[in-house]
Amino acid sequence: MPDKILTDKSTERGSGELASSGSIETIRHAVHQARAALAATLAAADVDTTKTRETARVLNINRGLVWRISRVVWAQDDVTAASNLPGQVGMDRLIEACRARGVDEETLNSARVAVRAFHTVVSEHSGDRKTVEILLANAGHSSTSLDLEGARRAMFEGGCAVWGVRAEVRFRTIFITPSVGDPTHLDQTDIAGYSGFRRLRQVPWPMSYKAVYTDTGAADAPREEPVDEQGANGSSLPLMREFCSPANLNIRVEQTQRATRHELPVMADGHGAPTTVVFGAIHRRIFTARQTPECRTAGALVVMDTPVERVMLDTFVHKSLDMSGPPRVLLVDRLTRPHGYNEDEIENEALPIEASVRRLGPGAAGSVTPHLPWYPRMVERCCARLGFSPDEFVAHRMEMVYPPIPTALVARFHLPAPRE
Repeated sequence: MPDKILTDKSTERGSGELASSGSIETIRHAVHQARAALAATLAAADVDTTKTRETARVLNINRGLVWRISRVVWAQDDVTAASNLPGQVGMDRLIEACRARGVDEETLNSARVAVRAFHTVVSEHSGDRKTVEILLANAGHSSTSLDLEGARRAMFEGGCAVWGVRAEVRFRTIFITPSVGDPTHLDQTDIAGYSGFRRLRQVPWPMSYKAVYTDTGAADAPREEPVDEQGANGSSLPLMREFCSPANLNIRVEQTQRATRHELPVMADGHGAPTTVVFGAIHRRIFTARQTPECRTAGALVVMDTPVERVMLDTFVHKSLDMSGPPRVLLVDRLTRPHGYNEDEIENEALPIEASVRRLGPGAAGSVTPHLPWYPRMVERCCARLGFSPDEFVAHRMEMVYPPIPTALVARFHLPAPRE
């Protein structure tokens, strides 16, 4: 099993428990499409929706309208997004304000059409927005516990001071698909990196450790291809340069006993602007399609060894596979047990920190996040490279603010049992 992932306490009420799961999915899809379109419009207008007063002043519109739209863009759940989507009058005001900021007509029209489509869906499936909110709430998922957030934030701030680095987002996205030409195996595509990485002093810093392990912890040689064949440019770290900043960033490769380390070297021009590093690789035939004594689980882990404000782990599983439920997710210790992965030991390494998993909406629009404005486009690029549509996947997301270090966030799926 490669660079693994997981945490527990991930409970989900499936939409199948509802009287009309098709209606719920249609509503969710409309919510996510509208949310993605609004986020794209505000990003094109170059405004910061976390600053309501400033955004209202720049756009010259009512602060209450800006507050509601920011609630949509930053929503962690479908109910919040649906309850704050603007009506026709509010959308007209927003459209005119963003047009004055130079936003192109195609982007504006996409937002207008997406929000109008949401209201049409509300009318067709429930009749009023309050009923939609109740439906979505009843189909919702548990939220991440905030009990330890203050302690984790203090740890983050201390880590920034000690190590001299910080980042806004650490993310990993995996796509599990049938292996090309081999129905007995699965492929896994990994996209990972940092957004808003800053050095507070000049030190080289690892952006990635590349290693593949079997369930027993034995090292396995990766069989990989770059997601971005042009951006990889022959590097052992296959960068997706469309999403990197700066696009010409240099990564140094260091070989260790257990893994290959990809390191951001010291910059000649000082601290510089925040760096965003995104890399993607396709691992062919990495899992068996069904359980064997040597391979029981599929998944990945994201190592937290950098002080970050947020970690985000997404899993996209092809609908043709018998693995559509949420992954089991654990936050595991990497202080006392710093190396490797062993399926039989992973439970003993778990930390007592709750982590919840929520199902994302369908398609690339369902993956929208205000923390990475380009993220849905990245999902589309990856799916196109794999030869699938984003609608062919069931996606789940786990997020945590101020994750403690050193830890690893592990997500894994139990493979289907062997056929009789």
